[in-house]
Amino acid sequence: MTLDSLSKSRSPVIMRPMERRARKRQAHDMEVHSRATILLRRYSDRGFLPVYLRGHEWYKRQFVPAAKSLSRLARSLEEKELAAAANYVIGDIGDVVLRAPLAALRAYRKSARLRPECAASWREMGSMLHMVGRYRAAKRAWLRASRLDPHDPLVRADLDFADGDIAAVPPPLFRRGSIEWRCNELMAQERPTSVLRLLGRRRSISDMKMRARAYAAMSNAAQALEEWRSIQHRPGKVALQYCDWFYLRGVLGDNREWWTILRSLSARLTDGIYPIHASLHAVVSDRLHAAPYSRGALAGLHRRWRLMCDYHIACIGRDALHMKALADKYPGWVEARTAAEKLRGEKVSEGKGGKVKGGRVSKGEKVSKGGKGVRSAR
Repeated sequence: MTLDSLSKSRSPVIMRPMERRARKRQAHDMEVHSRATILLRRYSDRGFLPVYLRGHEWYKRQFVPAAKSLSRLARSLEEKELAAAANYVIGDIGDVVLRAPLAALRAYRKSARLRPECAASWREMGSMLHMVGRYRAAKRAWLRASRLDPHDPLVRADLDFADGDIAAVPPPLFRRGSIEWRCNELMAQERPTSVLRLLGRRRSISDMKMRARAYAAMSNAAQALEEWRSIQHRPGKVALQYCDWFYLRGVLGDNREWWTILRSLSARLTDGIYPIHASLHAVVSDRLHAAPYSRGALAGLHRRWRLMCDYHIACIGRDALHMKALADKYPGWVEARTAAEKLRGEKVSEGKGGKVKGGRVSKGEKVSKGGKGVRSAR
């Protein structure tokens, strides 16, 4: 037997396991592709708010892996557009929620690679570059966006600003050496342990809030709550931001003590993000003609926030009497009335030997916000 004939006779035996592995990999890729497509079709075209409201754990374990898989496996134009939209949402989460411009920039670049004709991706790339002080690169990205969509008013405004003297431009929003910025970028990379090492023993309110988010990202509810106990006893103003809710609500949202701490902090709240029921805004409004963030406006916010904390405490404790008292005192508060009826029904079922369902009632919330507004979903 010659060497050639020997190699030919053995080749089928060698190839069979390779073929089996290739088929398994292909079947796995098809399954991953199908699941990713279904999930991203549900969320990618609705802006970042629906994704943000699902919380960090779902975002990390469901949305980001789906976006990565479809970006890798996309073949048709429709799939590439869907993957581009998903990466755009990841960019918005990095920018608005996590305040990590470099992480957002990477996501917008992926979106632009998948869909080069999308002006919005180039526009947001320019915004992120401008935030970190790369003004000339920002202007190039805005020019590219302007060529793709000459009628975009946001791009025109950005270019008008960029056409000014570079030396006269205000300093970047994010500066090198900033601990907060470095921590934000590490959190965007899912590296909470690195954040804890970087923070060390720093004890300002912003540092403790960052540490609580890092513990929440690690699903360590006890340590996250301990940081908020420390914040409660630390003097100074407190502002809750998108990133706090993004990480903490899934870990501490059902913790009665956390809502009690937030209630005790109501008088110290300053401009930030506060999920408050829409009907409660109508019932407990700001003083007439009160300017934003003025004393009168903040007094209204503090009162509404105490009531929202009471609502959550009653829901978590299944306290039907407390919820009924809130609903009776504020008859226009639709969510409190609905929750009171539900809790009363559960008490009746429990008295009859029925099964009591758990969970909180928290639909219909409206975000009371301060500082930088929320960009509309593009």
